[in-house]
Order: sequence, then structure tokens, then C-alpha cells
Amino acid sequence: MKPQDEKLILERNFEISELNERCSKDPELVLFVDKRILNYSEDILIRLGQKYQVEIGKTDRRKFRTGMCYQNSIRKTDEGYLYVEGYILHRINYHKISHAWNVDKDGNHYDFTLKDNNEYDYYGLVVPTDLVYEVGSLKGGNWGSCLPYIKVENNDLIKTKK
Repeated sequence: MKPQDEKLILERNFEISELNERCSKDPELVLFVDKRILNYSEDILIRLGQKYQVEIGKTDRRKFRTGMCYQNSIRKTDEGYLYVEGYILHRINYHKISHAWNVDKDGNHYDFTLKDNNEYDYYGLVVPTDLVYEVGSLKGGNWGSCLPYIKVENNDLIKTKK
């Protein structure tokens, strides 16, 4: 990896962290931040991601609210599910939204956040649970997208340095 690539990754970390922090204070930034996450995630998703068939998972919707997909998916890892991150693509208007969901030990994918996913296709990759927690720790416990914080080396997922 070239030094300028490593620097670019470090800038990505700081930019997304700063935007997420600002987003909590200014809800109008949510769509802008989502587009930046998608931009930073695209390279890794093109290289390693794939399309998945995803079912709606049964859960208490009072605890697993819409708009909290990263937190919801991370919580399900405590029950043995793996964490999957990528985006959902609306089948009619082709709008992309960064998103996270889960996969069970049998390879069945579940979305515990959306109430209805009939109009979406899912694209993503499984992120190792230990890496998800390392990225969360790197971000000071701010649970959000992991993909902007990781790089690919020899097709293995590894965390970037802060």
C-alpha cells in the first residue's frame, strides 16, 4: 500500500467521525453523511460485496427502531448473529441508503430494523464481529457504519489505524 493511500484512509476516518458528531446536532446532515458513507464504502463493496436475499426479522420494534440499523445489527451479534453492512437499493427509484443487517449461522439474512423490505435489494458484506467492536471502540463507542474505517489487504478485512 502506498503512503498516500494510507493517508487517505486516515482522512476518511476523521471526516466520517466528525460528520457523525455534527449529524447528532443537526438532523439535516443525515442525508449528506449517508452519501459520504456510501462513497467511502463503494470500493470495498465492489471488491468484496454481493447481493443478498434478506427477510424481515421478528423483533420488538420498540427496541429496534427504524433509523438505528447499525446499533440494531450490532446488538443482534450478542445473540449469535453476524453483522452485515452495505446498502439497500430501492427497486423503483434506485435510491441507495447505507444499511446494516444480520446473518445467522445457516446463512439466512435478516433485517431487524425495517418493517417492510419488499421494495429493496440488499448489497453488502459480512464484517467480522471483533472488527465491528474495534471500529466502535476507535470511534469512542459511536455505533455507526464500519466500512469507511476498514481497508482490504489480501482480501482480508483489517481495521485502519486512527
